[in-house]
Amino acid sequence: MLSDDQMRMVLISTTPVPTGHERLVVAFRDGKDLFIPLDTDRPANAELLEAANVYVREMHRRHEYDVCSIVDHGVIGTSDRQRLEQHAQRPISVTTEVLHLVIEHESVADLDDEPPGFVAVIDGSERALAAVRVAVELAGWYGRPCRVVEVTAGVDDRDTPLAVELQLEGSPLDMRDVVAVSRADLEPTLFELMRQGQVLVASAFGVWAADGRLHSMLNGLVQHNAPAIIGVGPNVASDWEPDGTGPILVCVDSSEHAHRIVDELEPFVVPARARIVVAHIEAEDPPDTSIAQTIADEIHERYGLPVRAMSVADESAAAGIAILASRLESRLVITHSWHRPRAGEPTVTSTSLTSVAHAPCPVVVLSG
Repeated sequence: MLSDDQMRMVLISTTPVPTGHERLVVAFRDGKDLFIPLDTDRPANAELLEAANVYVREMHRRHEYDVCSIVDHGVIGTSDRQRLEQHAQRPISVTTEVLHLVIEHESVADLDDEPPGFVAVIDGSERALAAVRVAVELAGWYGRPCRVVEVTAGVDDRDTPLAVELQLEGSPLDMRDVVAVSRADLEPTLFELMRQGQVLVASAFGVWAADGRLHSMLNGLVQHNAPAIIGVGPNVASDWEPDGTGPILVCVDSSEHAHRIVDELEPFVVPARARIVVAHIEAEDPPDTSIAQTIADEIHERYGLPVRAMSVADESAAAGIAILASRLESRLVITHSWHRPRAGEPTVTSTSLTSVAHAPCPVVVLSG
């Protein structure tokens, strides 16, 4: 029986270690009871019913998980369903199956994170789909895994999984690479993935359907200091692909936080895939040339890569970034976001997000 003071949301899986195709499922735990809302016709349902063990991750325990054997399983009762709705603060349709597992704690094991890769966040809409193509291309370029987070309207959403399955046809991905998450559970899932070193890829700006679930997600994640997220704006061509013909453009400002970008570049410059250009864009003409050169020297010293420094005068930093990226035919733009602007100047957050809206290539927004 559920008890409100003990129930908590957890992540569970049926594999003890990350596999690259691991399914993380949101569940509710109350001691030895696990309550799992099921998505109809999902392969994960059979995995849960056939598994001898489940592996439970508590939200506050980042580096370990509980190994639990399954003692019994059945369908949730009416009273527990009502109390679960009260805890989740949203209704659960009577047509939604909620699996009730009785578990026995066996041991605690250290959590081995999945190999860092790229995770496209989509909701079945055409605008969100652009993130999949970019994530697949970047994964191939860097030789890393690629996965998809499918954001549904909730446990009763049947349309989104069907749309995503159709969208993935013809791509290197299939439904084994997809983790389904409801919109209400999205934020903790994404921050758990980012904690593991995964880089999120999401479409932003442009034209969205009226019921689009992700149109403002990038803004929110950047405002909440997402460590690394790649924004795919409406000006990224449908045939965009990374290659060595254009540089990776690293954009810095004149704040004391500019040097942080050096430490956060590793996922995008190791292994080396393209030339690196460091650009400082400011309103003053002529611009200060020392800032870009200093950061370029630090990158060269840290990673042993040749780096070119540029200083550009433009009244709008975001417009300057987009224009320079187009002129250099950049494959990727990298910016750094922080939230302590100087008086009278635009926030760096607004600059990085506006860059996503106008740049002709994907924009990496780092936040240290």
